[in-house]
Amino acid sequence: MTWIDDKVAQLALLLDMVSWTDEVTRAFDSLDEGNEESMRICFKNTKFKLDKLIDKVIAGPVQGMSD
Repeated sequence: MTWIDDKVAQLALLLDMVSWTDEVTRAFDSLDEGNEESMRICFKNTKFKLDKLIDKVIAGPVQGMSD
């Protein structure tokens, strides 16, 4: 599958968005069940993941990886 090799970042983004959608849906379900903290927890988890991603981008390419 050559297109996967060419579009790895797009594939990673797609999988991340699917995961995020699942997490938010679960948070809404939990909120409906009475857990008033569910959205706050979901936000904290999402922010943590974004912060780690930003750190990776700022750090630059992974050592040992070549184009």
